[in-house]
Amino acid sequence: MEKRIKEIRLQKKLTLLEVAKRLGVSEATAQRYESGEIKNLKYDTIVALAELFNVSPAYLMGWDDNAAPSSSNIIMPSAKKLPIVGVVCAGDGVYCQDDFQGSFIIDIQVDADFCLKVKGNSMEGALIYDGDIAFIKKDDYFNDGDIYAVERLDLSEASLKKVYINDNSVMLIPCNSDYSPVATTLDQIRIIGRCVGVYHNR
Repeated sequence: MEKRIKEIRLQKKLTLLEVAKRLGVSEATAQRYESGEIKNLKYDTIVALAELFNVSPAYLMGWDDNAAPSSSNIIMPSAKKLPIVGVVCAGDGVYCQDDFQGSFIIDIQVDADFCLKVKGNSMEGALIYDGDIAFIKKDDYFNDGDIYAVERLDLSEASLKKVYINDNSVMLIPCNSDYSPVATTLDQIRIIGRCVGVYHNR
């Protein structure tokens, strides 16, 4: 994302100082946006940058690589704001408490209800890494083998895993050979939602 911010700024022939003045921040802060030092830009900042560069938030964030910068100032219908409601583990299992941590801007075509921050590396094989943002959809149906955020009621922990259900038996499968599958039962879990996308925070 930070590379795209700099690329678009240079294409628009704007200086860091001009960007900073338009956003109402210091030149040093604008430089931190481009360097990636500030990893999680606030929703308002992303919108302000997109408006300044005359592009959609999705293009600015790198979700829509094929979309050229728009000549229209009407950008909001292409994006929406999702709440980040807590942390989900992708590791050995740690207590993960619900904790509203602000909002995340996302392309409106991504059908998700909320976000969870990923902690751990047990899903690396599915290209889900420590520090990523997982987009979660509350589905009314279950699809064997999909990746779900699952709460284990017996251990008070939540994790991202591939889930397989056979009658009352449940298998939680990591995507990293360093971790072992977990066998449990339906009465010991709560399926929080299906992972429908990931933002790589690196």
